[in-house]
Amino acid sequence: MRSPGDTRRNYARDVGQFIQFVGSPPDHIENLASVRPHDVAAWRDSLLQRGLTNSSVRRKLTALQSLFSYLQVYGHRGVNPAHSDSWRRRRLLAMAKRSDSPRKIVGVS
Repeated sequence: MRSPGDTRRNYARDVGQFIQFVGSPPDHIENLASVRPHDVAAWRDSLLQRGLTNSSVRRKLTALQSLFSYLQVYGHRGVNPAHSDSWRRRRLLAMAKRSDSPRKIVGVS
């Protein structure tokens, strides 16, 4: 079983990798306010393309969700760009724009 210290170190490493991916200097944490769901999705896709397992990618995304939830509690305004609902909404909107019929979006033929 992992210790809480291991989890914190892993989360810190995962968040650091994301910050590096989006090109934000680590000492300018305020830049995270400009992160959008598409940034998180691009990182997720790059991790999968690099061959990371789904469970590893989920852990990394959980670290981001935790970070942005923390920021929201302490005054960051806006949606959590790492929250899966953000991706789900984006995907549904994209499908709606491409779809011939809104019924396809909800799975009704």
